[in-house]
Amino acid sequence: MKPDQIHLNIFAATPYTIYSIKGGKPINEEKIKKLRARGFKILFKLGYKKMDSDTVRLTLNSKNFQTADLRDKKSLLGLGIGSVSRAWGRLRYINTIDCPQYRKDPFSKTLPVKKGRQTSQRAEMIHFVIESLNFEPAILLFKDLKKTFKKDLSTIFFRLN
Repeated sequence: MKPDQIHLNIFAATPYTIYSIKGGKPINEEKIKKLRARGFKILFKLGYKKMDSDTVRLTLNSKNFQTADLRDKKSLLGLGIGSVSRAWGRLRYINTIDCPQYRKDPFSKTLPVKKGRQTSQRAEMIHFVIESLNFEPAILLFKDLKKTFKKDLSTIFFRLN
């Protein structure tokens, strides 16, 4: 699939994680360190370059599309526990965070989805506006909205008499 970025995050069993709350065993830090090093080695062979301590990327322009600007008509497939997916204009969902359930679902021919909902063009427009306000500085780019949806903000959200 060759995603732009891959994150190999460190697991920290803080007292607030479900793992710790449910009485998880102490983490073997050395084993985790070796596992991550092996993962990075595999990714380097596939052409990825180190970006930061947890992330590799394919190019200098690679983006994490889950947190990057998703205002345009982009879809995203999230793989893994708790990952987010989006089929632009149709569906958004998040995978379960329950590890045993996540492991079981692929073999039961169901998706490991915890929550999801169908979306519409109007929902995408609302998301576009909210995402626009999340950027620094918080500016809604009206021309981008018009370019993406072929409509003015006033015709989308306000009914003038």
